[in-house]
Amino acid sequence: MSVDPNGEGFIPELEQSLLGALLLGQGLARVRPIVRAEHFVEPIHQDIFGAICDAHERSGSHGVPLVAKLIPERVHMALKLRTDMNVLGYLSRMAADTVHGGSLIEKAAKAVVEQWARLNVAVHCEQIAIAARDPAADPSILGRQIGSAVEGVLSDVRGSGVRRSRFSIGQAAEAAIASARAAKEQGHGLTGLSWGLTDVNRLTGGMQRKDLILVGARPSMGKTSLLISSALATARAGHGIGILSMEMDAEKLTARALSDLSFNGHVQVPYASIIRGQLDDGQFAAVEEMGRRLDQLPIAIDEASGTTFDIRVKIETMMEQFERAGWPRLECLMVDHLGFVQPSAHYRGNRNNEVGEITRALKGYAKEYGLAIVLLSQLSRQLTQRDDKRPQLSDLRDSGNIEQDADVVVFLHREAYYLDRERATGDRETERVEKLAACQHQLEFIIAKQRNGPVTTVDLFCDMAFSAVRNGDRRSL
Repeated sequence: MSVDPNGEGFIPELEQSLLGALLLGQGLARVRPIVRAEHFVEPIHQDIFGAICDAHERSGSHGVPLVAKLIPERVHMALKLRTDMNVLGYLSRMAADTVHGGSLIEKAAKAVVEQWARLNVAVHCEQIAIAARDPAADPSILGRQIGSAVEGVLSDVRGSGVRRSRFSIGQAAEAAIASARAAKEQGHGLTGLSWGLTDVNRLTGGMQRKDLILVGARPSMGKTSLLISSALATARAGHGIGILSMEMDAEKLTARALSDLSFNGHVQVPYASIIRGQLDDGQFAAVEEMGRRLDQLPIAIDEASGTTFDIRVKIETMMEQFERAGWPRLECLMVDHLGFVQPSAHYRGNRNNEVGEITRALKGYAKEYGLAIVLLSQLSRQLTQRDDKRPQLSDLRDSGNIEQDADVVVFLHREAYYLDRERATGDRETERVEKLAACQHQLEFIIAKQRNGPVTTVDLFCDMAFSAVRNGDRRSL
């Protein structure tokens, strides 16, 4: 996208100040991860920055005389026509006028990138405004176009030093030891956020920040129940939770949360009764009390579907919401589910690449914002054709990309679901009924992939009527 350097809003001094500091031999190593030549709006400045980088690579220095020799001839001519100055004079003046140096040079580099981004957003918006005046224009397409364009611009701004990405091995070791020490002092081995499930926490260390955690299952296996129970437990432990409920509306999801909270109380209320309003006075009073308890928890729900760009916007909006409310910072994002995340137009029609784009983006957000991202996913129907219906990694739809990007892959399996739908006669029916009674409330938490832990299965307790998932041999969290 080309921005007119003679247009309104361009401040050439921002670029001149940075270039002047670089010509004084300061901070190129600190600047190069932040700014690129194309971030300079003035084409002459793009060539000067390129010559500075070239001079450094050739000789290890980038002073005015050497850089001037590497400036293309066309730039000499353009500069003479526009300013009546030669290149050597222009470079010398920038170096003499600079006020940025030392630690301030990174700030100058960010200012250059932010100006480029601001002007590019303006150009994109102007183009969309022109297109929007066409009566035949599709508003949804226009929205996706500007979202995609702006995301590309803002990704450069976010990459200009917002999040530290380079560490010495000693610094990384110090951070790892600090995490281990904190987990030891807490006494429960948690280095991440609690699932609210003792054995799962022991095997995983909790939901790790910066990890993409995929939870896959067939319908009615308990994905949403696990999401709700874990969200409540994590929020009660003082961590901010965001839920993108793209499949289920916020009211029905909250009805499940109310039912889950009631499960350990004196008055238990099935979530179907809440949704249908089939409550007696005692149950209604219990639900109202659960509602007051929910109101105290740092949980935000967004029920709108969207693209990965929309998810980024929702993350940042939630972070601001939590800060304004005085809540703990957002530390976990739960997405229900992968099938409702819309891909960009880039890979449209190739589902494998679409899924790869989505999972890569979510993994990137987990690292960028320091979040544990839990992504629910529907499994292929093919597994129902097997005698053993426990999921495997190959059952993931477009599993290559998901397996690659996810740090942890968990499958959920309820044998009772299948037994309840079988029909037999005689001894086989008696056997089916006995098996069903034995596993009625059993949920298998199958850890199929874990970068930093064992691959194993944990038996949990579940009660689907209350959307409640608990430790295997006890109901309390």
